[in-house]
Amino acid sequence: MSETDKAYFAGILDGEGWFSLQRVVRHRSSNSPTYSASIGVSSTSKSLIDWIQGKVGGTIRVRLPKDGDLGNKIRYEWRAQISVTQTIIPDVLPFLKIKKEQAEVMALLLEMRSSSGKGVRVPKEVIQKRECLYLRLRVLNDTKHAIKSLDDRRRVA
Repeated sequence: MSETDKAYFAGILDGEGWFSLQRVVRHRSSNSPTYSASIGVSSTSKSLIDWIQGKVGGTIRVRLPKDGDLGNKIRYEWRAQISVTQTIIPDVLPFLKIKKEQAEVMALLLEMRSSSGKGVRVPKEVIQKRECLYLRLRVLNDTKHAIKSLDDRRRVA
């Protein structure tokens, strides 16, 4: 992507995008959850979503309006999983404004992920760091949290 494309894409992510981590515990006896990272954009503009997919790959989903939702349009969702996400975050990070911290948290988690191979026992300290990053991203993505003081309001803004 050109620098202009990276900046444009960062603006789209800031406005219409999301950074997501899912925690998966495969077995109850396992103390080592895995974290699935993805980023995405939702828009009613198919041409925008097609542009994103053409630039960075990923998949597209079509979301039809629910029955009874008058006036709602078809939404198109672009989503990228870990392999694409690992290459996109460093490209857009310098340009992000609103979701910069979410991208930084995800980048840290992805960095930790790549340092351990499949089937390798993950040290307890690494599991705790991953969990802290996962919880931090949840807080950053939570738009329903209560603001208790002026200091909290400044941190949110």
